[in-house]
Amino acid sequence: PAHAGSEPWLGVNALNGAQLALHAVDMLRQHVRPETRMASYMVSGGTASNVVPAFAELECCLRHTEKAYLEEVVEKVMNCIKGAALATGTKYEVVQWGNIFDDMNWNERGSQLLRSVMGNLGIAYETKRQWDMGSSDIGSVSYRCPSFHPELRMEGGPVPCHTKEFALKMKEPAIETTIIKGAKIIGHAIVSLMENPSILQEIRDEF
Repeated sequence: PAHAGSEPWLGVNALNGAQLALHAVDMLRQHVRPETRMASYMVSGGTASNVVPAFAELECCLRHTEKAYLEEVVEKVMNCIKGAALATGTKYEVVQWGNIFDDMNWNERGSQLLRSVMGNLGIAYETKRQWDMGSSDIGSVSYRCPSFHPELRMEGGPVPCHTKEFALKMKEPAIETTIIKGAKIIGHAIVSLMENPSILQEIRDEF
């Protein structure tokens, strides 16, 4: 740190390093695949306007539908941080929070079963092999045992996740229809596997 008014040249500005890293990550956005998500915010950037900040902290959340490409994105972001530190004469430390999730290991035989169950229940569906709804450890689970993650649409018009409107929808009586529909899909799939052990074996064999 240093006094920002009398001797700023004696300080090393950690906030400058963090800001430059964030700008570099923003510039990186146009050079990554469109499925990539990079979200960042400044956690800490100093405590007084007349002191050169000796410490700054930022948090980055990086996502992609494929783990292999996610690792490439992480490397690119690390280069942004390294370059910013070099340019500003600062030092950096990276702490990883949580785990890096795997992408979903698709199991076609099990997906066929779920499509059959939904068809029998009269539930309209579409099949997407890429999961584009945020992050979950279900991907990591899917490389250890056959796993499936069907998503259900709520009654009424579309409502974005992680919003107040979405939270309010969870309190409406109509949400019970969706919950019961999901329970029926799970229940009917389990019964089908109990009645047809060969399907379960085919799922295991494909896995």
